[in-house]
Amino acid sequence: MTGVQTCALPIYECSPYTLTNVYGELLYRKQIFDPDEYLIYKKYYSEIGWNPDVIIYLYCHPSVCYERCRRMNMDVNITMNRIIEIHTQHELIMDEINCPIALYKVNAQEDIECVVNNVTDIVCKLS
Repeated sequence: MTGVQTCALPIYECSPYTLTNVYGELLYRKQIFDPDEYLIYKKYYSEIGWNPDVIIYLYCHPSVCYERCRRMNMDVNITMNRIIEIHTQHELIMDEINCPIALYKVNAQEDIECVVNNVTDIVCKLS
């Protein structure tokens, strides 16, 4: 399949599920969130947040992510260690056996056209 097809399906880069279980968890572990703040955050998520019906996880090895950031001259002060932390937490929650949400993994280390085609195929099958 070539090109991007239009499918009537809302797509979000991050959901409250990912924000809570990846970034919220990392902030808590680094003690940027104290225990009370973390409880408030989790309560807010449980009352107002939502879980997606499906997650399309774009898997990419941390070294590839880091090299892409460098190649694109991103004006972001991110270290390889930080990328590894984020990647590891994603891997923990994006486990096919334990993830409570339907999960599709796409190898984002392939060329951009292949990644777009793979994601498009998944989205169109779901719509």
